[in-house]
Amino acid sequence: MKLDVPLDQPLADEIYAFWGWIFESEHDFPPDVFTGSEREFVRYRIYVERIDGRIASTCNLIWSDSDPRVAGLGEVATHPEFRRRGLAGDVCAQALEDFRGAGGEAVYLGTNNPGALRVYHRLGWRRLAGTAIMAAASNGNAPEEFMADYFRAPGRVAMRPADPAIRATIVPLLCTAHDWRVLDANMGMHSIRYEIQGSCNGLYRRCSDVTNDERGQWFVAATEDGRAVGLSSARLDDDGRCRVDGFAHWRFMDSMSDLLDAAVAWGRDRGAGSFAARLCVEDEDKIRRFDDLGFRSGPPGDDFEIDGRTVASVMYERA
Repeated sequence: MKLDVPLDQPLADEIYAFWGWIFESEHDFPPDVFTGSEREFVRYRIYVERIDGRIASTCNLIWSDSDPRVAGLGEVATHPEFRRRGLAGDVCAQALEDFRGAGGEAVYLGTNNPGALRVYHRLGWRRLAGTAIMAAASNGNAPEEFMADYFRAPGRVAMRPADPAIRATIVPLLCTAHDWRVLDANMGMHSIRYEIQGSCNGLYRRCSDVTNDERGQWFVAATEDGRAVGLSSARLDDDGRCRVDGFAHWRFMDSMSDLLDAAVAWGRDRGAGSFAARLCVEDEDKIRRFDDLGFRSGPPGDDFEIDGRTVASVMYERA
């Protein structure tokens, strides 16, 4: 059974309760998503296999109309009574087939389950180096090849506050092996070149946490064809200072100044008296870019912990 969001409330409650029982952890999506709260931004389709009227197995596919080439697969779950029947593989295969049939090019998922890894591999998913994320490219290419092609085309870039339309499109951006060790200190995002990325559909929630208690905002640099090619963030301190940070794909590094300008402008609009960035001392190219924007070296910052290694940081500041 294929269910396109929005769902009626009783059905949404039933599915959400099933996931809560199976996963016993925080969901990647808030419950109101499935009754349509994000319908203007993103598309959700839930695949449900029932046995004797009970939910036996599910998966969830998410993509955006702004860039329907990429999607995220998640909430793959099977009731314990119905495991070892291939149900999870069936619903995932159906989701992959439908997405490819609609012209989709790559589906991402995250897993650390060895048994699930074998199932996904048989269906065409391949692990991305430096991550617990897998991708299935429609042309059969390795995930790294798909992403190289995905970001190769140039395009005009515009800045905007981040919204759920980028839930799927930030996955290839954050699964790229960026040279900078610390991509965004406000979000706690590090490059997969230096630390394993263990999340897929949860990446949007991790980034959007910067907006908690309305003291922060994040921004996306997006091309006209919907690719997310950079992110930035702003977060107000208790002392009236605004911490900013950000990064961009190396092919779109020209967008860095605009990304940081958007973060600074947000802080100014909220009365920030000064701005600071906590930068990794080993990210020399990033430090130079902050220098170019008028930031100057300040006191040492709290150390970063990157893949079990302690790395020093420095605060860069400007009025």
